[in-house]
Amino acid sequence: MSGTAMTGVSQNGGAFAYDWRNPRIWGVANHFSAPEFIETIEVYSAGARQNYMRLRSRSGAEGVVACNNRTRALASVLSELVIPFFIGKDAVQIEQLIQDVYRHGRNYKYAGMALWNAVSFVECAILDMLGRVAQRPVHALFMPQLRSEIPIYQSNLIRDPNLSPDGLLDILEADIAESGARAAKLKIGGRMSRNGDVYPGYSEALIVRARERLGDDMTLYFDANGSYDAANAIRIGRLLESVNAGFFEEPCEWQDYAATREVTRALDMTVAGGEQDTSLAQFADMLDTDIVDLIQPDTMYQGGFIRLLQMAEIARSRGTVITPHSPRNDPTQAYILHFAAICPNLGEYQEHRSNENVLPMSTGVPPARGGTVSVPTGHGWGCEFDDAIFTTVPRLV
Repeated sequence: MSGTAMTGVSQNGGAFAYDWRNPRIWGVANHFSAPEFIETIEVYSAGARQNYMRLRSRSGAEGVVACNNRTRALASVLSELVIPFFIGKDAVQIEQLIQDVYRHGRNYKYAGMALWNAVSFVECAILDMLGRVAQRPVHALFMPQLRSEIPIYQSNLIRDPNLSPDGLLDILEADIAESGARAAKLKIGGRMSRNGDVYPGYSEALIVRARERLGDDMTLYFDANGSYDAANAIRIGRLLESVNAGFFEEPCEWQDYAATREVTRALDMTVAGGEQDTSLAQFADMLDTDIVDLIQPDTMYQGGFIRLLQMAEIARSRGTVITPHSPRNDPTQAYILHFAAICPNLGEYQEHRSNENVLPMSTGVPPARGGTVSVPTGHGWGCEFDDAIFTTVPRLV
């Protein structure tokens, strides 16, 4: 599908000149009349699900956010490379700081998900603090709001050899009944499996049964998590085309750009990718050289909210949309909702996993109802955290 913009663009601003080497500045600093110098950044962790960051300025302003389950593995990156850069800096200058942290010292030598994911934690804590100081939602620090309700697709993450395709679809249909989603995404293949499957014939059967059971009005997406070589991805892609699937996500191993390009050029449907990628230059190249039709940067892996907006600008300048990766059901869901509130070239549906907030001592985002989720309206990200976290959860950094 090379060179074709994805359908379903919501308020797409159209193509324009944009150079990722000279990132756009949205003017966050214009909302503040005084600096907010960062005094402390603390990380608390009680395991894979409970990870938090608390950031405070010299004035006593505070930002608190949830971090993802990569936190414990990133402790040394945070404590040695990322946090020291931000201490003493003026948080109001966050847009410049996000550019500078990469070039500070030798940080660029660590470029990739490990560095940028750690940066995203700090950036999101800064933005939460700044939103609270300015008494605005985070998205209001950047651009005028375009949407207050975000259409979602129901994201199912299950690959279970003990479940038949119909058993999995029973679970998905129950989730759809609760959320009202008009689109859904299912996992196929075996995840970076070199053509392996959940069990032989599973993915082919799931693709066919999903369309039969969910009907022609349901938009269906399928995610292979890098399971196939080019030949098998094209074979599976032809089957996806036969059921009118919306996009085929990560058909080949994510760094095998040549194989993914071969699939993209062979298929008539949209090929998507970018969950593991972090480089602005790489995202531009992925679109410019037909590696994918649709970029899907993760809301945290690639460096946070500001860089996600920059990646949206890369897509918009090439006349296409962006649909970020965000399969979470905790306060970090807020990031994609604030992004979707202002992004001019947003894809038709955004990822939604569950209405359940799995993070203790926190409030999540509004539940999905009728196929949409409301953008949080509170200050900062609009999520709250119990102060008991900081006396009961072990400090990591």
